[in-house]
Amino acid sequence: MVGREVQEYHPKNAGFFLGMILGISLGYITLAWYLSQVFTSDDGAALPFYFFLAPSYWGIRFEDQAIEEGDTLAILQRLSGQEGSIRIHKVSKAYDRLQALREVSMTLASNQLFCLLGSNGSGKSTLMKVLAGHTDPTNGEAFLFGRSIRQDAPLLRDFMGSCP
Repeated sequence: MVGREVQEYHPKNAGFFLGMILGISLGYITLAWYLSQVFTSDDGAALPFYFFLAPSYWGIRFEDQAIEEGDTLAILQRLSGQEGSIRIHKVSKAYDRLQALREVSMTLASNQLFCLLGSNGSGKSTLMKVLAGHTDPTNGEAFLFGRSIRQDAPLLRDFMGSCP
């Protein structure tokens, strides 16, 4: 062993290891958050894998262009935002062969009590799940305070909910 130098071992300090634990924890938390948004239960509405790139997910909203003549959805969205109302336009929901909702249209005015009554199987819970963003409608559109249930579902989930 002549001519070989002995190298000394210098262990890392505690700050290095705490930083590693923090970095790994943040990585796993971020991964869990992402997967919880992309993969949901049968009851929830899954977001596309690129959801975090959409400005609407982060609450950024660009002003709409001028409304064209006959654009019913744009008119309903603008009225919903101005009045602070809920406007539902031909919302349908189907589960395989079962049609739970068929073209429901209504306007729920601001500062008024609304009651949804019906017999078992009439679609009350399905309509509430669609409006709360727990499930996507098959067809149609609804606007809550000017926000679309299709495009702005993450924002609507912040202040909308349902208690079955």
